[in-house]
Amino acid sequence: GLATAAMRLGDKDGAQRFMAELVARFGNNSFYQQLQIYAQWQRLDEALAALEKAVEFGDSGLVLMHADPLLDPVRHAPRFMAVLARLGFT
Repeated sequence: GLATAAMRLGDKDGAQRFMAELVARFGNNSFYQQLQIYAQWQRLDEALAALEKAVEFGDSGLVLMHADPLLDPVRHAPRFMAVLARLGFT
């Protein structure tokens, strides 16, 4: 949440710091959160890459993806829809 808020407030350096802290602290257990952040930052390719990593690592956050409003920026991307279908959420 802090990374998204910082970016919305125009603090790109702070946003990057919060993202780096998330990754450093939680590593492969944070792909779903990275997906949310990148989607909110409108960095859609990176969001979708994080989504694919979340699937690869079996991130438990994926159960939320069908209705998560933070993912709206990528919701209609073919890669997103393919993952929804693969997980049986369509």
